[in-house]
Amino acid sequence: MRSGWLTIPAVPTAAAVIAALVIAGCGGPGSPGTAARPGPAALARELKASLRGAGSVHVQGTIVQNGEADTLNLSLTRSGGAAGTVALKADSFAILSTAGVSYLKITPGFLRYAKLPASRCAAFCGKYIKAPAGESHAIIGAFSMKSFLGSMASTLPSVSYTGTATVNGTPAWKLHVADGSTAFVAANGTHYLLRVLPPQGQTGRIDFTRWNSVTIPPPPPASQVVSVTQLFTG
Repeated sequence: MRSGWLTIPAVPTAAAVIAALVIAGCGGPGSPGTAARPGPAALARELKASLRGAGSVHVQGTIVQNGEADTLNLSLTRSGGAAGTVALKADSFAILSTAGVSYLKITPGFLRYAKLPASRCAAFCGKYIKAPAGESHAIIGAFSMKSFLGSMASTLPSVSYTGTATVNGTPAWKLHVADGSTAFVAANGTHYLLRVLPPQGQTGRIDFTRWNSVTIPPPPPASQVVSVTQLFTG
């Protein structure tokens, strides 16, 4: 993502994997600790409904690209809110997008990434820099609920059931996706996506939790917000 004052590398989204899940695999009996496994058409309808109807979700995990890990720990809402941390390589950022405005918390990692003197931490670390008007999407664009869930494609690859598992205490169906990824979908109640793993030979994991139960903090107080000019010239 690129703004007028800071460039943040784009993080690959899980949209393709999630879209792949919104189809059915093979029907069959249930397993102990889970509800009866839905048939193909039912699974497709229920998973589509869960993704489209969710108002919020927490996303946590690691995406490995070019041998380097990007770590996400974010609460996201359908309306565009985002709060949490993103670690790109060795630099960690705290981000907040609320009421249509985006902020980045100033940390030692932020200063390193922006190539600013570490000495400025004494005056600015712990405060927030506000995205210039009209650039909130450029700053937070890749870190949004929409970017992770994606839009539903008209033609989707197939998946197949490969067993059952427990993900963060929740019984789940384990699914093999046509691209080699593995996904886990809640077996009981609403069929929410719980976890995505990359194809064999790759590393990383993304967990989806707290569906419809996250909240986004309010904007920081004015006393904790500094301008771009203050940060870059102060």
